[in-house]
Amino acid sequence: MNFDFSAPEYHELALWEDNATLRFECADSYIALLEKLTALLGRQPVLPDWVYDGVTLGIQGGTDVCQQKLDTMRNAGVKVNGIWAQDLVRHPHDLFWQTRDVELEVEQRQLSSAGYPYQAVARRRRAVPLLHQSLCRQR
Repeated sequence: MNFDFSAPEYHELALWEDNATLRFECADSYIALLEKLTALLGRQPVLPDWVYDGVTLGIQGGTDVCQQKLDTMRNAGVKVNGIWAQDLVRHPHDLFWQTRDVELEVEQRQLSSAGYPYQAVARRRRAVPLLHQSLCRQR
């Protein structure tokens, strides 16, 4: 599909599929239109309470970089509620073993005793959720 809205007096829609469905909606406000869109496509679920109690760090660069940045934040008195780490260095067929390595390494660094939620997601060409959302929740 190609939608071209560049001409002020007309719009062009090019469809290259035998069977396509288009849905046009209108509303009195952008909020009402967004409500229609999210009713069709789905809505973001309510975030868990721990998200609002501190800052979630988004870090890349490996375990040592993550640990250094976590230590820096802790030493500055910042309350960290979680770490979002997007690091994948192995091939997809090694993914299961890597996630176990991540579990062990996180446990060895005692993040579980600090109660930080940890989620691992691996991406190659598409997002593939892999690991327990609450791997290191306080026990």
